[in-house]
Amino acid sequence: MLYDSMYFVSSLGCLVGVYLYIKAQKHFLTMLLSIELFMINSLVLFIFQSGFMSSLLFSFFFIVMAVCEGVIGLSIGIKLIRLFSSELVYSLNLY
Repeated sequence: MLYDSMYFVSSLGCLVGVYLYIKAQKHFLTMLLSIELFMINSLVLFIFQSGFMSSLLFSFFFIVMAVCEGVIGLSIGIKLIRLFSSELVYSLNLY
């Protein structure tokens, strides 16, 4: 029963992360935070699917990669915001 509710909450968190990413495409930092929310919830789903201790090394590797991705993305985002004085994606002229 507990695993079912944790599985549901993690699945809901993944869906919320995707929804926030779709809705907040104008704001760069919100997009990065929603991607990070999706990554962390997918890690929790992976741990519940694979059993708690069977693939602990891979889980640690995954969380380290998610944290490094978040740090690099946020540092690039903050640098762009300081350079262009705005966090709106359409004002960055990146595409």
